[in-house]
Amino acid sequence: MEAEQAAEIAQGSSLVGTMGPEPLQIAGKFGIGGVGNEFGIPVGHRSEHSLSSFHGVRLSWLDTTEARNVRGHSRRFELLRLKCLIAWILVGGAWSLELTAAQTGAEGSVPRFAPVARSENIPNLDKLKEELKQYHDCTCRCGCYGKDLDLQAERAMSFLRVRAARAKTGEKLALVLDIDETTLSNYEEMVRAGFAYDTKTFNAWVDSAQAPAIPGTLRLFNEAKRLGVSVFFLTGRAEAQRGATERNLHAARFDGWQELILREPGQEKLSALEFKSARRKDIVTEGYRIVLNVGDQWSDLRGTPESEYSVKYPDPYYFLK
Repeated sequence: MEAEQAAEIAQGSSLVGTMGPEPLQIAGKFGIGGVGNEFGIPVGHRSEHSLSSFHGVRLSWLDTTEARNVRGHSRRFELLRLKCLIAWILVGGAWSLELTAAQTGAEGSVPRFAPVARSENIPNLDKLKEELKQYHDCTCRCGCYGKDLDLQAERAMSFLRVRAARAKTGEKLALVLDIDETTLSNYEEMVRAGFAYDTKTFNAWVDSAQAPAIPGTLRLFNEAKRLGVSVFFLTGRAEAQRGATERNLHAARFDGWQELILREPGQEKLSALEFKSARRKDIVTEGYRIVLNVGDQWSDLRGTPESEYSVKYPDPYYFLK
């Protein structure tokens, strides 16, 4: 009997093939033989000793009734053995493929690449800078900066017209505008700096008063004046840059604003959100109702008090808290 069992185990094992010694032993241990399926695993035949080999004990001492009961459950054991064997082959097959690939690579016939590090998912900085230029120049599928700015400016104007039309008698409506990348464009300086921020370089650019107007904002500014809405420029620039900022605004044809608000000495450590929220509160205290606020940073728009309607301009170039 032992010789017959060994022969049957060897028969079941021989049909597994290329999976290495461990799968062969498992196949023999499970006692699975017969016709192969789509995985190349022989199924459909179970020897009289398959169940005993699975449990590591002999069943020859069972009486006829007990043997029939065991056979009644054999299908469930057969399915369990098959699942275990499939799992082992899948794992062993993956290992075998790695080994085969290594052997093939050693022969130099198939070029291969090792798995990459997770950091490969981080976009390359130089590629990002190139994409920023393409976005500004409207030469990529990522969008068109000028068109996006115009779209947001039109949304702002549409709201302002409707809101001004239903203003109450004596109501003082206010429009708050950020300056950098909202009213004036610093793109020329950003490209020269490689999209990096250097305080000395940027301040020199501000002092030159050469930043061009953002066309949509200039249209919005003029529309606000036509509708009788007071315009407040609220910027994170320092008070020391007031003269240069005023010259730049006038050169870009922004004339007739209500107030230009800059950071005063001692406010340098405030975040943009803290500083601008506090200054909007000052505007409200003066009796104005801020109906529209436009900026390129969320910190231009959020915080108490908020405007009735806020419009964010796109700005992929930098982020301010």
